Amino acid sequence: QVVAAAASARLGDRGQLQRVVEQAGRDLGARVIVVGPRGRLLADSAGSGLEDEPYAARPEIAAALTGASRQGTRHSDTLGEELLFTAVPILDEGRTVAVRVTQSNAAVSERVRRNVLVVVGVGLAALALGLALAWVLAGSLARPLRALASTARRVEEGELEARADVAGAREQQEVAIAFNEMTDRLGQVLEAQREFVGNASHQLRTPLTGLRLRLEAAGLKTGDEAVQHELE
Repeated sequence: QVVAAAASARLGDRGQLQRVVEQAGRDLGARVIVVGPRGRLLADSAGSGLEDEPYAARPEIAAALTGASRQGTRHSDTLGEELLFTAVPILDEGRTVAVRVTQSNAAVSERVRRNVLVVVGVGLAALALGLALAWVLAGSLARPLRALASTARRVEEGELEARADVAGAREQQEVAIAFNEMTDRLGQVLEAQREFVGNASHQLRTPLTGLRLRLEAAGLKTGDEAVQHELE
């Protein structure tokens, strides 16, 4: 369509028209021809000069001369390869002119393949970058958790003075603060239990000692073996 638009403004000047199709052929890596209403060749990027060749008999040219666009592939006996062709009409002062672009199907496939490889390469690079970023983020998230787990094991082993480092994201800091507060309360509870056990032991030891002394005194005072046995 772009080539047709450029050619439509130069149909009256064969020299300029030839330069347009030659430039388009170089840019596209294709052969570009312009065919008049009667099937006569007006310009050819290949410069073949075969103006008497019956181009109007070509199906795509015939369709374009009737105002319809055509695109497809066909085998070229001259070149011995598959060609991709595109033919579009140009309306010029009541007459219809056809512009056809033919490219090697292999060249088009190679270009598509290169584009696919570029897209795959960009995708792999983006994937690698994403994995590296994910690894860094995972490490930054896991380090405070591993430190917290290590501190929890120390507390489990009886080191009640151990405290977690308040670091990392806000949520991780909140967990570390809550863990430290829990450890503080646990230490206070255990200290209260130790004080209770100490006081209870002292309170029980004094009456038991007094009872033992009274039983020993009673054993010394009695001479009855049966009573002595019961006291023992």
